[in-house]
Amino acid sequence: MKRVAPTSRSSAAYPRKRAVTACQVCRSRRTKCDQKKPRCSFCEKTGAECVFDPTALSTFDPASLAILERLDTLEQKIDSIRPQAQQQQQQPSSHLVPFPTFNAKNDSNTAYTVAKGSQRPDNLLPENLDDVLKWPILQDINHQATESSHIPSPQSDHTSPTQPSLDGDELNPGITNGYLDSFFAHVHAKNPVLDEPYIRRLVRKVSLEGPSWDSESCLALLVCANGAITGPFLAPSISAEELRASPGCRLFTAALKRIGATLDSAGVVQAQCLFFAGVYLMSCLRPFDAWRSFLQALAVCQSFKFMGEATQTGTPAEESIYWSSWKSERELRWELGLPDFGTRISLEPPQRFPTLPLTDDEEILRAWYFYLSEISLWRLETEIRKDMITRLFEPNSNTLDDLTAISEIYKQQLVACLHSLPSTVSIADPPCQTSEPDVLRFILQGRSTYVNELITWPYIACAVNDIALGQTAQEWVAKGLQAHLERLEVNRVGFYHRHHGTWLMIRTSARSACILLAVARSSMRDLLPVGWDEAVEATVKMLDFWQADVEGVAALARFLWYLLSHVS
Repeated sequence: MKRVAPTSRSSAAYPRKRAVTACQVCRSRRTKCDQKKPRCSFCEKTGAECVFDPTALSTFDPASLAILERLDTLEQKIDSIRPQAQQQQQQPSSHLVPFPTFNAKNDSNTAYTVAKGSQRPDNLLPENLDDVLKWPILQDINHQATESSHIPSPQSDHTSPTQPSLDGDELNPGITNGYLDSFFAHVHAKNPVLDEPYIRRLVRKVSLEGPSWDSESCLALLVCANGAITGPFLAPSISAEELRASPGCRLFTAALKRIGATLDSAGVVQAQCLFFAGVYLMSCLRPFDAWRSFLQALAVCQSFKFMGEATQTGTPAEESIYWSSWKSERELRWELGLPDFGTRISLEPPQRFPTLPLTDDEEILRAWYFYLSEISLWRLETEIRKDMITRLFEPNSNTLDDLTAISEIYKQQLVACLHSLPSTVSIADPPCQTSEPDVLRFILQGRSTYVNELITWPYIACAVNDIALGQTAQEWVAKGLQAHLERLEVNRVGFYHRHHGTWLMIRTSARSACILLAVARSSMRDLLPVGWDEAVEATVKMLDFWQADVEGVAALARFLWYLLSHVS
């Protein structure tokens, strides 16, 4: 038997970086010693004799020493990058026209407030549903004395005690083919981050041989799980009870048992697993758990080589999964009201567009044209948000009426972006009517509404606070209200469809309904668009439909119905 040479203590010793032994002067003063040599800072300042005990050593094996050396190298790289990041943080956005200088609140989740009698907002960004429900104009003691309409954002959405285990039927090749067809028709088209031939071969292999305990098997199970619970746009959605008993739930549970394999290493497959786990959780209306998956997927993407090199490009699979993880994480973080990391750099979208695949397949190309179009709208919205965050009004200057010229430029940028979309997914002009709504155009119309809401938000906020506005600003209030009505009209076709964006659809639709009701209770009621009350009523019925899936929706529906009945 081969003997392993013992490791000497000195070769496995690693000097501690923090002060574990103070010099005699600092020890007698009972103060922290920075252990600088030959004299610590205090002794050098006072001229005292600085005497140390021998340096404390910690014993580590050679592998641990290698890890610690690697951490030292990474720390040095981070220290070298930090000054560049700070310099970029101080530079103004170059993609948009200069905005009037603001005294900035740099937190994108800061509540929007307008002082009574003032036209100068403290923050220009839209609020999420929870914050809108706190508006004074929506408070009604006759209703809220007995019940709350607040929708909580829990730390975890998972309450089910035990999940069913996988049996052989779910992985029958004949059944998995149906899951794959459903996945690529209704899930993949919205985020074309997978290679369809490879995934079909992988799922067939797992179906015939059984799932292993690796990331590839985890991905195959997640693809099947998502395909098992989705369906055509107008097909009836399965209920919460049916979802818990569905094959998709058992497939997802089996995938979760293998999700640890994705944390053992960092690669494209690992990021894809975490992303599609988030997609499934969103379809189950578990937004917080989905956000954690998207965040982990985004963290895995940081290991891609092209992330650290400005001149390098990644593979199409790397670029696309990075984009999908980024936009999903950003959208959920804001809607859940979660704190940001405190720097503008976290708002930056990926700098490159994913590379269009080389193919003549019209369906694949159309999915990718949609994907790149949605990214274009995301980039525009992010640039406007970034510009608004970093530029707040100077005190005693630049009233809301002064913003109208800037808002018009934002609007023109949106119109130009919409007209630049490929004809196969264009929403600039009314698309040809078909027997079945186009889910890709449906999503792009929703993304466009987000940008319109962002542009018109300052005027809406003044309207609900009964701030006197000039004629031009009132016109922007009317445009904003029209945008919220259009959101409800666009979303109505998908009100009862369970998919990746259902929870966000519920939240944004309820927010738009609240805004329309708030203006209906204000002095600017005359600016409301025709048909707003019918749209709000349809939204309340939609909330009733999903009340078994989302906590707090039942109380919200009752609250909105109460407000509607008292303003009509």
